[in-house]
Amino acid sequence: MLKFLPFSLSAQRKIGRGVVIVGLLLNGLPQIGIGQDLVQYVQPLAGTAASTTAASLKHGSGTEHLANTIPAVGTPFGMTQWTPQTRLSETKCQAPYYFRDSLLTGFRASHWLSGSCTQDYGSVTLMPITGKLDTKAARYAAPYSHRTETTSPAYYRVQLPRYQLTTELTATARCAMLQVTAAQADSLYLLITPNSDQGQGFVQVDAQRGEVWGYNPVHRIYQGWGEAAGFSGYFVVQVERTGGRHVQRRPAFRRGAAAKPPGTGCLPRLSGAEGRNPAHPGRHVF
Repeated sequence: MLKFLPFSLSAQRKIGRGVVIVGLLLNGLPQIGIGQDLVQYVQPLAGTAASTTAASLKHGSGTEHLANTIPAVGTPFGMTQWTPQTRLSETKCQAPYYFRDSLLTGFRASHWLSGSCTQDYGSVTLMPITGKLDTKAARYAAPYSHRTETTSPAYYRVQLPRYQLTTELTATARCAMLQVTAAQADSLYLLITPNSDQGQGFVQVDAQRGEVWGYNPVHRIYQGWGEAAGFSGYFVVQVERTGGRHVQRRPAFRRGAAAKPPGTGCLPRLSGAEGRNPAHPGRHVF
């Protein structure tokens, strides 16, 4: 409980002088650490591959070799972290990203506890796709190279040669900005998938507002495993602007095609038309 105690005028003056003196003393101290760019020293990929030290190989096995960190983009204590995704599931002890995986399946809004062996929950994944439409992860997954990957706590960038796309990602405490740059004229789709291992979730498209929203229900682990936890991860995807031609038409919904076990996903067409009138190369910001 907070109490607000009255002070006499003389006491307030003394307190005021004290505060000024303390302030001057603090201002006179060396400004250690202020203004330094400490982000450059962070290695987001540290811990994203299995340990190969002699001690871990001797005393560990399976998931014990994994630090289970992710190259998260976000602010300290942010509500959501954003990470490239190489694993589709929210399975316990399986992080969304592993360094030695060769295929990328999207960019996830994640609640994964970096360095843990718990599970992700209430997450959603966005995957840009060009050309022929396909919603099965085994077929739309895109090869990528760490040589074209840029990672920092504030920014992520990767090239997807299969789709001739460059994807960039940054975040605030409550949202993220995903920019997709197309190098060639082609149809561009955005696959939006709630990562529900229970085959649940909801996605709604508002073509007039240029928004997609939905949720991924959270389920318990340990006590009452698989039961509803009573809350969900909600999301809104908003198209800020697009380069080239913007086509608003009823998006195609696909159920049970984007994840195993079956989940819910949607594919709004952002530009161009499949097989005709392709969009010009340009940037698309979400």
